[in-house]
Amino acid sequence: MKFKLGDISTIKGGKRLPKGEKLQEIRNNHPYLRIVDFDGFDFNKRNLQYVPNNVFEKIQKYTISKDDIFLSIVGTIGIVALIGDELDRASLTENAVKITVSNQVNKNYLYYFLQSQLGQEQINSLSVGSTQKKLPIKNIKKIEINLPSLAVQKGIAHKLRILDEKIKLNRKINDNLTA
Repeated sequence: MKFKLGDISTIKGGKRLPKGEKLQEIRNNHPYLRIVDFDGFDFNKRNLQYVPNNVFEKIQKYTISKDDIFLSIVGTIGIVALIGDELDRASLTENAVKITVSNQVNKNYLYYFLQSQLGQEQINSLSVGSTQKKLPIKNIKKIEINLPSLAVQKGIAHKLRILDEKIKLNRKINDNLTA
């Protein structure tokens, strides 16, 4: 069956830092996820910047949680990442949204769909603006996805996850060979 993303998930935007506030390189419990921190497959955790504790109090409602899906919506539109344990409760840039799926959707299945050619085509077609492209939340909610049974979703996602792990391992081996 075909569903609209807005009917099977909750989509919320991130937040910019309050005027005059700056990120810090000193590690704390409040990493700030920016689009520039994404390295193709995942977030480069070595280059993360952090929200100072006193500033976090002002933006703490704009965090992303484990198992949420990160989607960039301004500039480089369509970057998709699945949030793991290490980035649970990270602060989210205003240039991205978090997608929290309902219980009828496998998070990994949706993650792979949004990365797929069909998902990316919809993301691009729903983007607006000429100088700086933007993907409004109201348009994200219009993205259509075919949802098989939860068991089939899990099976498809599992096979794709295995392929991803092999690709990551190959990249790691290649990086070691060139180092």
